Amino acid sequence: MTERLTDLEGAILSLLIKCEGVTAYGIRTAFRRSPSEFWSGSAGAIYPAIARLEARGLVIAKAANQGKRKSKDLSLSTAGRSAVVAWAGQTDAACGAGFDPFRVRANVWQGLPRGQRDAVYRDLAKAIEARLAALPPTGMSVDDPAYTIEMAQQRARLDWLKAQSSS
Repeated sequence: MTERLTDLEGAILSLLIKCEGVTAYGIRTAFRRSPSEFWSGSAGAIYPAIARLEARGLVIAKAANQGKRKSKDLSLSTAGRSAVVAWAGQTDAACGAGFDPFRVRANVWQGLPRGQRDAVYRDLAKAIEARLAALPPTGMSVDDPAYTIEMAQQRARLDWLKAQSSS
């Protein structure tokens, strides 16, 4: 049986489905540009994960030069494609709550005195409206699922805030 992918490994492989031939630096850049703060794009996380995926035969690295720098173009092996498809099909994990900084703080907000809570809710609504106005981020297409999902998530947060403010 194939070893399960971590979410980081699955996210890396999912990027390779979308854009084969990208370098490890290109993957780091994609993570840093992600609207999710969950993905840091740190070299200390990305490069070792890519090395593990390559050692497991899930990623193929071909030497390539970018100017004076040596680099490797990465692509999925047949096993890598199967592994990422299996990872993406783990519906329980895909539908899990995951890390959500909004949800984690919600209990604290609800415990604040009414005036302070209302002020926080107003500030949150303004921040969400600003984030919605800034979508999609540079380099992201409006056809990208990450864009449409974030739009829905932010609107759901606004709906929750409105319901809290009216109760």
